[in-house]
Amino acid sequence: MEEGRHTSGAGWEAMLVNSAIWNGNLPRNHVVIALFRGTWAESAPSFLQGVPYIDLSKDELFESNYLELLRRLTGHVEMVPMVGKVPQGLRPPSTKPLTVPASVRQTAPQVGATSVSSSISAERVEAAISQKSDAEFQIAFEKVMRSPQPEEVRLELEANRSDDYHPFAALDRSRAIRIKGLLLPLLESRIHIESELRLKHRVPYSQERILQLQEKLKALAVDEWVHIVRASYEDSLANVSKYYGQVPDYKRKELEEHRERLLNRDPEEVFHKITDMLRAAEAQLVLDLAQ
Repeated sequence: MEEGRHTSGAGWEAMLVNSAIWNGNLPRNHVVIALFRGTWAESAPSFLQGVPYIDLSKDELFESNYLELLRRLTGHVEMVPMVGKVPQGLRPPSTKPLTVPASVRQTAPQVGATSVSSSISAERVEAAISQKSDAEFQIAFEKVMRSPQPEEVRLELEANRSDDYHPFAALDRSRAIRIKGLLLPLLESRIHIESELRLKHRVPYSQERILQLQEKLKALAVDEWVHIVRASYEDSLANVSKYYGQVPDYKRKELEEHRERLLNRDPEEVFHKITDMLRAAEAQLVLDLAQ
């Protein structure tokens, strides 16, 4: 904290973690950090700049570094080699061990060996797969957003705009086309990415993860629903304009009211599809893992 400047609660927490790391109270091998995008210098807070991290931001290094992340999370890192034979001149003089008289010697209770619970390792693998799945889908999603519409979808939308005068039907048809041709394939790709990772690492879906994915996919569907409804509204205006040469105010108002009714509700039909897709993916993964 510099003189004249206040430190926030998060700042104090950062200072405490920083002190704990460098004072040895929090071992550095207990902090596993992954960089998904950008550079370490611009992404990491100053108190973590000196902590080792795993770089997942480069495509050419992704696979090897992701395996290293899994090794660290599951405790399968390479062991430090044994120290070689110490020269005789370095050995300290031997010291006679202290002995305790038999009259006062007590037998200490036997303590069993402590082992790491397998459930903890399973949780780490589950977390690693979930993070990798989220990261891969984010890359795929950004690529889809930059890509033009599939040709089949584009042709269907053009035909719908120029169809006979049915503005409300044009809006609903456009909405159905975009859901079927754009939104559902996007949701399916999200589930496919997760299933492929689980098959690769031989990890079935847990019910907790199914519920997490369901919420993530619903949130994505709600976000895309807004864009779909607004784009479909524009298509309906194009349908009206083709018939009238322009859009009358009363017709625009009617379509705006229809648009707002759609925006004020959730896409329940898509939510049902999400549930069905997740059930199918879970069942298919069980079959694939049994082979």
